Amino acid sequence: MARAVWSGAISFGLINIPVKLYSAVTKRSVRFNQIDPSNNARIRNQRVNAESGEPVDPDELVKGYEISKGNYVVVTEDELASLQPRSTHTIDLEEFVELAEVDPIYFDGAFHVAPAPGGAKAYALLVEALAESGKVAVARFVMRSKQYVALMRPVDGRLMLSMMVYADELNPASEIPDFDDLAEVEVSEREREMAEAMGVSRPKLREALQVLETRKLVTVRHGDGTFVAELTGRAMSPAMLELFARHGEAFFDYLEYRCEQEAFASRLAAQRATRIDKERLEAIKEDLKRAWAEDDAEASRDADFDLHSAVVDASHNVTLIHMMAAVYDLTRRGVFYNRDLLRTIDGSGRKLLDQHCEIVDSIVAGDPVRAEAAARAHLHFVGESIRVGQEQDFRERRARMRVKTVE
Repeated sequence: MARAVWSGAISFGLINIPVKLYSAVTKRSVRFNQIDPSNNARIRNQRVNAESGEPVDPDELVKGYEISKGNYVVVTEDELASLQPRSTHTIDLEEFVELAEVDPIYFDGAFHVAPAPGGAKAYALLVEALAESGKVAVARFVMRSKQYVALMRPVDGRLMLSMMVYADELNPASEIPDFDDLAEVEVSEREREMAEAMGVSRPKLREALQVLETRKLVTVRHGDGTFVAELTGRAMSPAMLELFARHGEAFFDYLEYRCEQEAFASRLAAQRATRIDKERLEAIKEDLKRAWAEDDAEASRDADFDLHSAVVDASHNVTLIHMMAAVYDLTRRGVFYNRDLLRTIDGSGRKLLDQHCEIVDSIVAGDPVRAEAAARAHLHFVGESIRVGQEQDFRERRARMRVKTVE
């Protein structure tokens, strides 16, 4: 059962409300005793004279204030008693202010303020008055021979007393040299917008960008912004690029890789996409619909690439974004396959549009299972369609060769 640590009365004007204070915080820690391992007996500390090394009886000790190294002024108990504040057993409310006017750095511990017998009615009226006014009370009181400044505020129909430190007890930030570098830091508007969009602090964003720049994953163009670095050269060697360019069957290895990565990216995007990510995906979906309606092959191809890139970006997985950026760049440049081959297959255009819309809709709906399934279905369809297209292309080329042979 909780025990009161102080009893007295709240006082302001002619009003006195009897109250008790109960600690609102119990610090949890594991405590150890020092023991002698030979017999597990506790070790006791002994007071000794620093010069002679002789033990001193605790009853003979006096208090001293060091005025210089090794020089003390002895202060008697009577002198200390004369300096102690007069205990009035009252919590004096000195003024009422807005909570926002008080810097939280001053807070230091808290007490529950409970009504003592006979004070419940007045107590409830004070709680209601503070709650309706939106104010808090600056209080001063004495406990255990020390005078405190505190803030009294209503919390869930009760009063809470938040203890405060004095201004001269704060350590000024001006004494910390690490803050000196901030004077030379400039934060661009683009960094502010990016930090707000990602829901992180600007210093954390700047630190992350510096790490990425050190690893050459982004480039910083002063006055122009931060850009993703050219990743293709490091993600894939020249030998691999030549292999992909000269051997069409490598496409299916590429597609298998994309299927797994994009399925994973779609699942993450459905879980992590921000409002800005979703708006970007919806806008690209509209571009795809418009391109299909107008039979604009170039616009459709660009929107297709933009959509897959946007999905990976919405996954907010830096490694995935880095690896897939190279793959999409190669695809955009036609290293792997000609997307126009898909257009030769009847009904594929509408099918691709519906699949892209399903990927977007499932991510926007926040359904990771559906998003992953939509991405897999889309890439499986692309693979089968390309296989059919290649077979048709092969038969047509063989037919042309026979015609030439006959001629």
